[in-house]
Amino acid sequence: MSLARIQITERPGVRRHIAVLFALGIGTVAWPRAASAQSATAQALFDDARALMAKGNYDEACPKLEESQRLDPGSGTLLNLGDCYEHQGRLASAWSMFLDAAASARVTGNADRDRTARERAAALDARLARMTIRVAEKTAGLEVQRDGSLVRSAQWGTAIPIDAGAHNVTAAAPGRRGWQTTVSLRNGMTETVVVPALQPDSPAQSPSDSPKPGATLPPAPRSEPEGSGGGAFGTQRIVALAAGGVGIAGIAVGTVFGLQSKSLHDDSQVPGVCRKSDCYTDEGVELIYQARRAGNVSTAAFVVGAAGLVAGAALWFTAPRSAPQLGVGMGTLHIRGSW
Repeated sequence: MSLARIQITERPGVRRHIAVLFALGIGTVAWPRAASAQSATAQALFDDARALMAKGNYDEACPKLEESQRLDPGSGTLLNLGDCYEHQGRLASAWSMFLDAAASARVTGNADRDRTARERAAALDARLARMTIRVAEKTAGLEVQRDGSLVRSAQWGTAIPIDAGAHNVTAAAPGRRGWQTTVSLRNGMTETVVVPALQPDSPAQSPSDSPKPGATLPPAPRSEPEGSGGGAFGTQRIVALAAGGVGIAGIAVGTVFGLQSKSLHDDSQVPGVCRKSDCYTDEGVELIYQARRAGNVSTAAFVVGAAGLVAGAALWFTAPRSAPQLGVGMGTLHIRGSW
C-alpha cells in the first residue's frame, strides 16, 4: 500500500518553540548513542582482559579492566579487577576492589556477587601490608606525603592497607627543613613510620639581603583556597552546572516532543481516518507513525534530562567547600569563598 503525501499542520507557535528547544537539547538526545558506543568499548576491553587473564597475562589485563570500569562501571568488572590485582601481588588494591564490588552489587541487588566479593576481601585481610604514619610534632603547615600523595592528619596513627613494595614518605612545613625516608614492605607486614620534629630552616643571611629600614616588603603570593580549582566555583561545581543545564534541556526537549506527539495523535482521531490505533486512510497511518516517533524521542529526552538533573545535584552538593577570603580595596570589601 502506498502512502499519500500528507502535510502535517502544527498549532500556532509550536514550530518556533521546537526549533529553539531542539537546538538546546540536540546534544542531550544524542547521548544514548554515545553511551551505547561507550558501553560497547567497555565490553570489548572486558572480554579482551578476560582472555589475557586466562593466559596468565595479568600485567596487560589489569589496565584494560581499569579502562573498562572507567567507561562503564559495574560490580562484575570490579570483581575481575580485584582478581587481576591479587594475581599481580597488589593485595591492598585487590582488597579495595573487592569491597567496592560488594558495595556496587548491594546497590543492584546482586546478593551472590555481594557475598563472593566480601569473601574474597576477607580472605586477603590477614595478608595485607599496612603502614602507620605517626608525627612527633604537629608543626604549623606540616604536609606529609606517601608516594607523592597527601596523607591528611586524620590518617596519622592509623594502620592503612598498602601494596607491598618500596614506599617513599616525605614531610615539609614552611620555614622547616624537609624530611624523607623509604620503607620496604612485604605482604602481611605492618610498619610504623615516625615523622620527626622538623628542624628550623635558617640559612645565613648576608647584609645585602637584609631589608633596609623603611623598605616595603613585597606582598606574599596569593594562594587559592583548597578545592577551588583556580576559580570561584571549582571544577566540580562547573561540571555540576553543565550537567544541570543538560538535564533542563532534556526535560524541555521531552516536553516539546511530548506535546507534538499528543497533537499528532489528536489530529488522527477523526471519524473516517482513525479510531485509537486503527486507521483507515494513508493520512491516518502517517499521523499515528509521526505521533509514536515523537513520543519515543520525548521519552528518551525525559530519561536523559532526569539523569542530568540528578547528576548535577549530586556533584553540586558534594563539591569541596573553601574557606571564605576577605579582601579590602579602595572603599570596597570583598568576600570570596564557596558555601
